[in-house]
Amino acid sequence: MSNKLYHGVYTAVVTPFLDGVFDALSFQRLINKQIDFGVSGVVIAGTTGESATVSESEVCQMVMLCRDVVEKREVQGFKIIVGAGSNNTSEVIRKINFFSEIGVSDFLVMTPSYNKPMPKGLLLHFQEIHQNTCANIILYDVPGRVVTRMSDDLILELSQLERIVAIKDCGRDINRIARLCDANIRLGSEMQQVYGAQSRSVLNVSEDSSRLQVAEEVEFPKKSIEVICGDDDMILPYAALGVRSCISVASNVLDVNSLYDLIDIDMAAAICKHRDWLAFYQALFIETSPAAVKYMLACLNILSSPELRLPMVELSSQSKLIVDGELKNVL
Repeated sequence: MSNKLYHGVYTAVVTPFLDGVFDALSFQRLINKQIDFGVSGVVIAGTTGESATVSESEVCQMVMLCRDVVEKREVQGFKIIVGAGSNNTSEVIRKINFFSEIGVSDFLVMTPSYNKPMPKGLLLHFQEIHQNTCANIILYDVPGRVVTRMSDDLILELSQLERIVAIKDCGRDINRIARLCDANIRLGSEMQQVYGAQSRSVLNVSEDSSRLQVAEEVEFPKKSIEVICGDDDMILPYAALGVRSCISVASNVLDVNSLYDLIDIDMAAAICKHRDWLAFYQALFIETSPAAVKYMLACLNILSSPELRLPMVELSSQSKLIVDGELKNVL
């Protein structure tokens, strides 16, 4: 049994709509399907959940409905994570405190978009959020959507704050994940006994080489940060470095847990499954997400409609043909 706060699959669930209104019945079917898959929890109002066009009252409704389904199914340890990102620091704080009042304890907070803060601004942004809330914070590094990227040094500095507990990484840089995992490994009790908690030579990547090399003595972090894979097609590469959790789009439709089940007992079989699913992963993003995954869920009669809210639009006819083929291949 893992002692990590996050372990396994957390589904970035879609927000179902029907004639412009939140579709509660479809959402309940979706949560039941996630429980059938055995996921560890869900992310509500993330990017896949169309957070930009979902109201707070709708997010509250989803949290309550999800909690009701989980309780009725008597599932233990199921986490409900809520997306609370904004490029306005005070708005993030307000959102976290608002949803904390209805019992949410875990929040996904992306780096601010559009206004492109400098590294000092990013540091102060997350420090202010931590200081003025009482919840667990998962950093969300997604440069493809927000341009700004957190440096390794910034992540490790923020990780020393008590409730900044994890990072969802969508940067697709395997060397970066190796560095973060290495820093976490070196915080193990055995290493601490040998080297002490105050300082330690850490591994960095030189500017002119991809080789890992030992850097000068620096103050060593006293608290680790969990790494959560943020891209389905990177689950296996991240797992090779010890990452055993993901926030998944594919798990709306597929039993992604079955891949993790294989990784620790039969890596060859896990590689085969990963290869079998690669084209499906690509189909999920054939157009801007969540158009494809909503279409798939409607095809499976989990959603009553593949409807999205503007400015997002439904999948084109040409893309539907491709998605139909990939969905058939994996089911």
